Amino acid sequence: MAPWLTKFDSLRLQRYVTLPMILGGSVSPHPRFWPHLVRRQATGAGIQFLRGLRKKYGPRAWSWFPVGPTLLVFDREGIDEVLQSTTTFADPWVKHFQLSTFTPYGVIISRNPAWCPRRRLNDDVLAFGRSQHPDGDSFITIVHHEVEKMLKDRPESLAWNDFRTLAARISQQVIFGICEYQEDLALHLDRIVAASNWGIRRWPDFRAFYRSIDNHLNRRPQAHGKGQSLVDSAACWLAKHPGADVEASSQIAFWLFVMKDAIELHTVRTLALIASAPEDVRCRLSSELNCRPLTTATMAHLHFLEACIAEALRLWTPVPILLKVAAADTGLKDGDPDGLEAGALGVSIGKGRQVLVHTGLYHRDPEVFGAAADRFAPEERVAAKKPNGRSVTSSDPPLYVFSDHRQSCAGQFLVMFLLKAVLAHLLAQDKFVLADRAVAIDPVPAAIDHFAIRFWRR
Repeated sequence: MAPWLTKFDSLRLQRYVTLPMILGGSVSPHPRFWPHLVRRQATGAGIQFLRGLRKKYGPRAWSWFPVGPTLLVFDREGIDEVLQSTTTFADPWVKHFQLSTFTPYGVIISRNPAWCPRRRLNDDVLAFGRSQHPDGDSFITIVHHEVEKMLKDRPESLAWNDFRTLAARISQQVIFGICEYQEDLALHLDRIVAASNWGIRRWPDFRAFYRSIDNHLNRRPQAHGKGQSLVDSAACWLAKHPGADVEASSQIAFWLFVMKDAIELHTVRTLALIASAPEDVRCRLSSELNCRPLTTATMAHLHFLEACIAEALRLWTPVPILLKVAAADTGLKDGDPDGLEAGALGVSIGKGRQVLVHTGLYHRDPEVFGAAADRFAPEERVAAKKPNGRSVTSSDPPLYVFSDHRQSCAGQFLVMFLLKAVLAHLLAQDKFVLADRAVAIDPVPAAIDHFAIRFWRR
């Protein structure tokens, strides 16, 4: 059985993990508090604290997070077992409390029986498991046009707000169609997501936001030279599955948030690492990008660029805390596979109990990633790729940047495709230099203030 943390260590867990998560923004990074946490190295301190807990208590331990009984799972086998489980769902009350403020019926906070049809809609429309989306050509056109527009408007330097605008314009057009961008929709989204960090629903923005989504969905735009979009695919899916309990508007709302957040955040972070990397990394990227045109088909062959993105996601994990809740009595096998008979349970988890996996700790674990645990090493990520792997992230050791197994992110392949497209178009034209000092790449800091990053164009 897993031990319980002492009261003192449980309080320290709130100090090093819960409090920074709340202040920094558990849904989206908070521009006011995040820089302060970076200066205080709060993320690194949290990882060091968790390493100390693992050494003291072993691979599994019970505590309170933030107020409910929660099993902390630190070992690789336990993490994989938690993510494979069919009896745990990613909708603990704290997550539901926050995300329901802008995606009340999102698949991310759903469970059976509603989870199944909502997940099918997400899988089909977002092309889960496919490196090339059926509408990839349209998406490449959108990315190319918007990157060119940004570079034309900002000929000397690029800052955080430039990437925010770029991400908003790309994500809306991918979802609604080419030329379908509304600035007021982006403003509504920013406001409701910022408020969701505190579990608050901004009703005026919420109503206007969903009114716009419903108008797009009900209109079912025809192909008047605009190309395909995710909302077209969603409308077709709904026509084929009448009566399905999918709450499509709520799914689209979450797509808008995740896609915009991923493009703006991980484009800046990956570009910062590439700009700080040794010359051989930049030369290898340049060679890969210059030897082929940027099309949907050739995007699948940008392995080194994908490795750079995967390393940025590993080192600065988008969602470092995966919190699950048991929908029925369940358990985990013993941390030592030889310690129990096959099928025996090492830890019992009662219905309603939470399970916490800290992927930020796992992705920097020297026991898993060796000497490269804290280093930007895209060459090792390429070398670790499985021969038939669908993406660089499906490698050994595995990455859990998009969770994994049945409840992994349905949009992960589309997000990786768009990130590669944006970075490929940027890097094929310019060399980017950080306006301030370069980011250390060995070791890479546990967090950076992406709001303050600025690039000079060369």
